[in-house]
Amino acid sequence: MRTVLGLITGTIRAPTPANSDNPTASETSAIEAFEVRSISAFMEISFRIADSAKSVLGNIGNPKAAWELLEKRFGGKQHGLQSVLIAKLHLTRWGGSGTIHSHRDAMIDPRTELANAGMTISDQSFHEYFTNSFTSSLDLFTTLDDDPTYDVNLLCDKVARKRDEAQACRHQSRQG
Repeated sequence: MRTVLGLITGTIRAPTPANSDNPTASETSAIEAFEVRSISAFMEISFRIADSAKSVLGNIGNPKAAWELLEKRFGGKQHGLQSVLIAKLHLTRWGGSGTIHSHRDAMIDPRTELANAGMTISDQSFHEYFTNSFTSSLDLFTTLDDDPTYDVNLLCDKVARKRDEAQACRHQSRQG
C-alpha cells in the first residue's frame, strides 16, 4: 500500500537514466522495476473500487492519473452520496406488511452502497437502524431482545417466529 500512496503523492517517481539514449543495465532494471510497481499500484486501485466506478478509469494505466480522475469524479460527491444513503437507512420503515426478511434485504442494499462509497457501518449501528425502522408495536419486543452479537438475521428469525405465533393464536381464538 505504501507503493500506491508513494506513486499517487509523487514521492515515488520513475527513475531517469543519465543518458536517455543509452541507459545502463542497472538503470534499465530500475525502470522496469518501477513499471512493475506502477502496474501493481494501478491494479490495487482498480480492485478496491466498486465495479460501477471502474468505467471512469477508461484506458488509464497510470495509478496517479487514475487516482486523480477518481478523486475529481467522486471526491466531492462521496460525502453527499453517503449522506443520502444514511438518510435512506434512517427513513426506511417496516409497517408489518411483507416479510421481515424482505425488509432486511431492502435495508442491506443501502448498507452495501455505503460500503462501496467508502463508509462502513458496524453491525451494531446497522442493527440500530434496523430496529428503529420497525413500527411502535415492536418496541417492547426489540427492547427485550438482548443480542450482544447484533445479528440482524437472528432478529429477523425471532420476529418472524413471534409473528407466526401471534397469527396462530388469533386463528385458534377465532375457532375456539
